[in-house]
Amino acid sequence: MIRNKMLAAVITGFSLFGVFVFQNMAAVDLRFLFWKVSLSASLLVLAVFSGGVLAGWVLSKLTHREKEGRLPHLPREGTM
Repeated sequence: MIRNKMLAAVITGFSLFGVFVFQNMAAVDLRFLFWKVSLSASLLVLAVFSGGVLAGWVLSKLTHREKEGRLPHLPREGTM
């Protein structure tokens, strides 16, 4: 029962991702400082999303380690 629901969720997710990629295949120009890159909009969205997930994961690990006492306590704003 759970396996069927998981399979349906995975198939639905991949189908929605495929529709998203198909609808956003147009090339966009990304300019940052002196760089200029042309790539599909779906790749840009995927890269930004992945970067955000990675940044959130790293920050959550750092704050978790601080709470466990494995990192030195960082001074809070206004406590100096």
